[in-house]
Amino acid sequence: MIFRCRCEFIRTVQVPAVGALGDPHLQFPDLSILITNYKDYSMEAFCRQSWCLCGLPFDAVDTSSAISALKRAIKEDVPFFLSTPNLNFLMAAQTDSAFRESVINSDLSIADGMPLIWMSRLLNIPLPERVAGSSLMEALFADKNTSPMRVYFFGGEPGVGERACQVINQAGAGLQAVGHYCPGFGSIEEMSTREVIDEINRHEIDFLIVSLGAKKGQAWIEKNRHQLKAPAISHLGAVINFFAGTVKRAPVWMQRVGLEWLWRILEEPSLWKRYFFDGLELVQYLRSNSARKARLTNCKLVLSKRSVFFHNLRHFSSQANERSTTQRCGMTAKV
Repeated sequence: MIFRCRCEFIRTVQVPAVGALGDPHLQFPDLSILITNYKDYSMEAFCRQSWCLCGLPFDAVDTSSAISALKRAIKEDVPFFLSTPNLNFLMAAQTDSAFRESVINSDLSIADGMPLIWMSRLLNIPLPERVAGSSLMEALFADKNTSPMRVYFFGGEPGVGERACQVINQAGAGLQAVGHYCPGFGSIEEMSTREVIDEINRHEIDFLIVSLGAKKGQAWIEKNRHQLKAPAISHLGAVINFFAGTVKRAPVWMQRVGLEWLWRILEEPSLWKRYFFDGLELVQYLRSNSARKARLTNCKLVLSKRSVFFHNLRHFSSQANERSTTQRCGMTAKV
């Protein structure tokens, strides 16, 4: 069984290291509750109910709650780092501690993958639904009842960011694209120069959307988010392509039954390796931890048998000592 735990925390939570799995009787580090004061937050805006699954935290929220938290942070102009871990995140986090820490350090972590929801149901973890980053952006885009949220795209292939901005602004819906920047395929350091940060900060941004690939995107956010003026920031890799129209998103029914990965492979054939190896790693991961649990159970059984043996040995030794003492006392009395 995959280790799970519940924590109600404020701002930051420390979760067990990689491999915190298996038998519920094992001793794991307690989750620390750390309180950080940021401006004049209300407790409603600050309090989170999060669950740990394979070393990553997941907030028990639905799409509506996630949108409310995002809008509240933008309205109050407070830092809001949104992470959207899926199965690829979960597997990569098992061997990359910096990547795992980037999710742990986020202000909201939503389950962006049906395999995670299926796992949570098997473990009785109350995650209400899959909250995909793409679905969140679609809901924001369709919202015409409030002033448009100002978004900025950082990353993507050349020309895609510009096209995404054109599509968003021509629609006149719930989003307003205020700019885009294509950093190319350089290193994180090359993408984090003062010139790049200043270029982003000169725009009035509500929500900064990063599209650099999961690991590089999370690492770039961790390195630069304290220098950025945008209150909300998230790595949403495919969103820029969906808006630009270079990639079509799966039909709703495929999203609901957990087949969006198949549609993505049809749209982007190069993704088959990622999905295949993520699934393979998950199977190996579950098998290895099942074997570990079996070994622990056998070890407990052996220890239990040994405890009974030594208990009986001590009992018999005690009885023998008592008989010996009684015999000596009897012999002494006869003399």
